Amino acid sequence: MLRRAGLQRIGQATTRSQHLHPPLPAISVRCLPSAALDTRPEPLRPSFSGIPVSDPTPASTLDSQQNIVPDTPLLLALLSRKLSNSALQEEIRKNHLSLLDHLRDRTIARQFAETVALTPNFRFAVKVLNLAHEFGCNLKQNAYECTAYHLASNRHWHAVLAIVSLGERHTGTTTTRLLNWCIRALVETQQYAPLPYILEDFEKFQAKPNRRTLHLLISGNIRNRDLHEARKLLRLMSQIGLPPDSSTHALIASYYRDLGPNRQVQDQALLSLTTLDEDIAVTVLNRLIQLRLDAGDPAATLQILSVFNTEQVACIIKVIAGSFPSLAAEILLQSPSTKFTITGV
Repeated sequence: MLRRAGLQRIGQATTRSQHLHPPLPAISVRCLPSAALDTRPEPLRPSFSGIPVSDPTPASTLDSQQNIVPDTPLLLALLSRKLSNSALQEEIRKNHLSLLDHLRDRTIARQFAETVALTPNFRFAVKVLNLAHEFGCNLKQNAYECTAYHLASNRHWHAVLAIVSLGERHTGTTTTRLLNWCIRALVETQQYAPLPYILEDFEKFQAKPNRRTLHLLISGNIRNRDLHEARKLLRLMSQIGLPPDSSTHALIASYYRDLGPNRQVQDQALLSLTTLDEDIAVTVLNRLIQLRLDAGDPAATLQILSVFNTEQVACIIKVIAGSFPSLAAEILLQSPSTKFTITGV
């Protein structure tokens, strides 16, 4: 658990560091998880990826999908011929009745799309679902959700946007998961203009935004340097019953350099460390350390470093100490029982 004394020392060091001191040379520090937390509660594991928990067919199963759905190679071959939509449908109706039956089966059609999404011809996944729809298959939302999952897992963001749009066109509605995928894809492709209007889509389709929705929107606005919109979203979280929690503070801290040296953000990020996955906790600390280095604030940098196991970061502390040798010595001599350390990974 993060000791309160440690936080007080960080606060005191930041206050002392406001006095004039020689600027530091440009330094980049990145501590690894192996330098990190050995006593703390079982961590929560927030995800900043935007990938929702869904029920897609496991990729390992899809690797052998051609044995389950033998017409997969045939379908890929037909799609590769670049026939018009009407010509492709006519070819399947006349010459490939088994494939036609499979495309009319919602489960097999979904598996077709998932399989194709994992191939180099991943763009054909949109055509597969469209073909199934044209042949009268009443696809469920999970067909679009699971296909989007596999496309996103391989960072095919433009294809994800196409799948979300296709699902809306076919069914006349959409889901929270698909809208979250849409936000993630827009952010990853740096298409920030639609972000302010996404929540209107949730209302239009009676989909309920969740914490992941707001986190994705906040991260997108911070990456777009629209801090005013990011702050509005933080206020909205509380208004809709999803007040910012430790994962929210960690998310903000991961973009801390875009937000600037906001003390409240730093304090909340530090308080969130004990509830975070160790990799995320170390990422948050690395961002805070680098920001303080960029600001030429060695005292605050040293105190944030004191959160780590001092034996493993001693060489970094000595390099950064500069004109604060007494502070560095104090940190290096601290008893391990007063430290927040991380181990593992």
